[in-house]
Amino acid sequence: MRGSSGKHGIGSLLANHAVLMSVVARRVSAATSAPFAIMPHGSAIEYAVKKDHRIFSLAEDAFRAAGTVFVIGDELRGRVHDVFSGIDGLGEKMVPLNLGVDTALFETIPRTGRADNIRSLVDLLQNLPRGRTRAMSDALL
Repeated sequence: MRGSSGKHGIGSLLANHAVLMSVVARRVSAATSAPFAIMPHGSAIEYAVKKDHRIFSLAEDAFRAAGTVFVIGDELRGRVHDVFSGIDGLGEKMVPLNLGVDTALFETIPRTGRADNIRSLVDLLQNLPRGRTRAMSDALL
């Protein structure tokens, strides 16, 4: 594995679930020394980690080894802390992610003004380039 991660320029890993992606990330990290982070979701914690001691053990091992645990909101932070209470220093690993839409930035438009706003938006977007440029596609590949 060490050769593979270096060959492909992998510098770090993000496991986008509490388990089993986190287990794979932990194993790759152990084999390559690439650091990894976990971004858990409530469904995996509720329907897998809490219900099966084998899954819990795998997840706990991964959370213990992770350098960072991203949490979306205080509710998930509390849930992760409660479920994995046996992991020393877990609170210091948790980094909040503020995802979503700040609806305070929007204003309600009355029905009578919506057509004008839509026309303004169309005018603003009309000459903007769409899609990926060739350079973007090359960089992605």
